Amino acid sequence: MLKPASAAGQQAAVKLTAGCIRRLAEGVPCATLAPLVQVVAKRVGRDNAQDEFADRRTTLSISDGQHFMLAILSPDIQDPAEGSIIQLLEWKRGAYEGLPAIFLNDWDQSSAQVFDVVGPPVGIHTISLGTPDRVEKVEQAGANLPCVTSAAMAPPRPVATPMRRRMSPDMPLSDPVETSPGPGRPTAHTAHAAHGPSGVSSLPLVPIAQLSLSMPRCRVRARVLSKSGIRAFTNSRGSSQLFSMDLMDSDGACTRATCFGVAVDKFYPAIQVKKIYEITGASVKQANPRYCRYPMELTLDERGAFLTALPEDGTIPPIPYKFVPIAELSLAVLGTSCDVLGVVHSLEDPVSVVTKNGPRMKRQAILLDSSKASIALNLWAEKAEIELAVGMVVFVRAARVSEFQGRTLDLNEASFVETNPDDPRAFQLQAWHQSCGQDEPIRPLSGLVSGGRGKKRNLAEALAEDSLLANQGERSSSARTVNFHQVSATVVAVRNDRAPFYWGCTTEVPGYEKPRSCNKKVENGQCAAGHICPEPAARFNLSLQVADAFACVHCQAFGEEAELLADVPAAELAVLDDERMAGNLQAEKTYTRIFRNMLFRRWAFTLKCRKENYEGRVRLQVSVDRLAPVDSVAESHRMLQEMKSMALHVNL
Repeated sequence: MLKPASAAGQQAAVKLTAGCIRRLAEGVPCATLAPLVQVVAKRVGRDNAQDEFADRRTTLSISDGQHFMLAILSPDIQDPAEGSIIQLLEWKRGAYEGLPAIFLNDWDQSSAQVFDVVGPPVGIHTISLGTPDRVEKVEQAGANLPCVTSAAMAPPRPVATPMRRRMSPDMPLSDPVETSPGPGRPTAHTAHAAHGPSGVSSLPLVPIAQLSLSMPRCRVRARVLSKSGIRAFTNSRGSSQLFSMDLMDSDGACTRATCFGVAVDKFYPAIQVKKIYEITGASVKQANPRYCRYPMELTLDERGAFLTALPEDGTIPPIPYKFVPIAELSLAVLGTSCDVLGVVHSLEDPVSVVTKNGPRMKRQAILLDSSKASIALNLWAEKAEIELAVGMVVFVRAARVSEFQGRTLDLNEASFVETNPDDPRAFQLQAWHQSCGQDEPIRPLSGLVSGGRGKKRNLAEALAEDSLLANQGERSSSARTVNFHQVSATVVAVRNDRAPFYWGCTTEVPGYEKPRSCNKKVENGQCAAGHICPEPAARFNLSLQVADAFACVHCQAFGEEAELLADVPAAELAVLDDERMAGNLQAEKTYTRIFRNMLFRRWAFTLKCRKENYEGRVRLQVSVDRLAPVDSVAESHRMLQEMKSMALHVNL
């Protein structure tokens, strides 16, 4: 048994979480998620016990320098050394031999150094909810606790890092947390049986807002707001799987429930979004704010928790939506979540996309609403299999606002798509779309360069950065060869003394999201990549000059971007070129008008500047990577913010 040390020397060397023992005993959340405590006494194993884990458990007495209490280690984790300082990571509150205790499943230790007892601490013997705490001083920590004597204490087992609980099919997922022994107290065998339907049916129905750590098991009745996919993970305990769901009860309070391991196979097929369930026997724990936005979180295991589907009775409100008009999403903060009501304007087929986490299915739908704006909705993985159709009204809940080629919406694990909802708001939008919505001018938020690569700058700043690209050293393997710039500029000249197109190869080659055309120039029936192409297609190659108030730049525009500039397909322009060369005056006038219409139009460009070697010398080739009409509203807001920032700087 360690001896109490003087507070002067020890408190300066040891930093413990003051007051955490009393909070742990009362079931009150601690000031920190991982409190620091000292192991002041330890005993390995027990000789006289009724539960089946007695011969494998280590009983600790842990202290915060003011109070101490019992901590029962899970049988599969490493024992800390007596006198060491440990950090509590995962535990459950309960009682052990009539004494308040915690059942410790995970701990950590930054140093193997041991100390004398900081204190002396005060032992907490019994705590009952709703009654005053009864504490009693003892001369030495653990002196009056029969389960923490050190007479039979075994030597500590050395380990490099603390061993955390391993998940295995034959190991209980939680420790028994029954109260003190007495008349009718279940043994270890009957304690596990009490977790069955007959044992948990007596649990009171608890509102989600009243969930607390004082209740080891609970019974809630709630509607499923969202359901994540099954995610595999690997940690120090091994490999496993999980899924989570958000729940809402009749008061509108919400929480999250998570299933791990075998419980995933049991509950995942049975859970449906929008349905109402009664969950019995779920364990309550304090939520980790890194992964859950609610204060408390539920865990469903395959043996102690049970699920019952309930019919709609009007006691639990429907899924709450806070719809944001699509037109306002251009000003929304990136990364935030929002609810959207829209009509499917266009729909792509699912494609396989290679991501850093491997191939994933992706599908994109364009939504529009009565604000006369449209946005792209990206559906990933199993959400790409949602049955959608053009003209269908959808409610989208908790979509994340992203920016790639303009504003887009992405569905995450908490998102939900409701198709053809039975709601007056859906009927109203459907009527608008069928009457006049299809003929209204729509402002697209997706596909705009404002979300492309590169930073927003003027042409003078872009030229200055490109000059640095041209002058950088060639020896460095990490030297950049490409710059991207977002600029708003006007087309001031288009070269028309030669054909503005070439004949490109139409052979399909692998692309990023789906196969694409080779597009290399075809000469004598073969392209530079060696493809035989008897029927090449006309492809734009425009040489133009763009300018803003600061500078002027020569660049090239190819393919779809050039077609957007010319407002005519390349194949049609190729036919006009043949006809005007044959002397057709009408074709000559049409050809000239197309070039004239390209001039003095303002666009939002993403310019790509590439450094390349040509005939032994370095040159910069500028091309149009992306092109879209200027979003005047967003541009005005950006300019206004710049003016306010400049005015603030002048005032300072």
